[in-house]
Amino acid sequence: MIVLSIKKYIKEVIEEGKKIIFPSRKDVYTTSLYITVVVVMAAACIALADFTISQVIKLIFGMGN
Repeated sequence: MIVLSIKKYIKEVIEEGKKIIFPSRKDVYTTSLYITVVVVMAAACIALADFTISQVIKLIFGMGN
């Protein structure tokens, strides 16, 4: 009983493995480029917000030059 269910499981895993479609090199490159651009833009926005907030806090508490 157990041997039959293990064989069936392995057979199904192999069948599902054959259905996997890997992305092309172009797809990977394009997606990586988009992700890089979005991360850089997000970092720039966070840096700008951080700078602005720190300047406002310095202005409020009189710690500016």
